[in-house]
Amino acid sequence: MTIEQANHKLKLARIRREKITAEIRKINDFLRRKGMDSHSIIARRNKEIFKLHLKGMKYSQLAICYSLSAETISTICKIQERKRINRKKYQIND
Repeated sequence: MTIEQANHKLKLARIRREKITAEIRKINDFLRRKGMDSHSIIARRNKEIFKLHLKGMKYSQLAICYSLSAETISTICKIQERKRINRKKYQIND
């Protein structure tokens, strides 16, 4: 690959990125108008992943189901576990 070819590929990739970013904005705007946003959708997905993991699904299985890496699934489950512990801690103190 030459420098010119690399610069051309980079320019095309940036154009694709701009189109994708615009599409993401449109989808997020639509979801907000419907009372949802991407953050609540992801939060719901993460809770579902954690529940399935608690039922015995392995990180690798969940990774395939959700098209995420096993490392990401592991991180999601660790965060959800911390949230669960904090909820329990505050419920006991009430």
